[in-house]
Amino acid sequence: MILTPKEEAEELVDRFRNEITSFLSDDMKKLNAIRCTLIAVDMILDIKLVYKDNELYDYWYEIQKELEKLKKETK
Repeated sequence: MILTPKEEAEELVDRFRNEITSFLSDDMKKLNAIRCTLIAVDMILDIKLVYKDNELYDYWYEIQKELEKLKKETK
């Protein structure tokens, strides 16, 4: 099943958030998870094979935009 960019962004953030164990509030955990996910997506976008495949690149670029939206909503 292929997820929409928004669904993929939310799933990735949830996976990172579940790995963050600290004294931080839930909102701060989510913000840190978003930041980690943005780093991972930036790395994916830098991979030459992804860069050469327009459809794949566009998919990950849309995920990146959804993450930026989530980041703004969380602050």
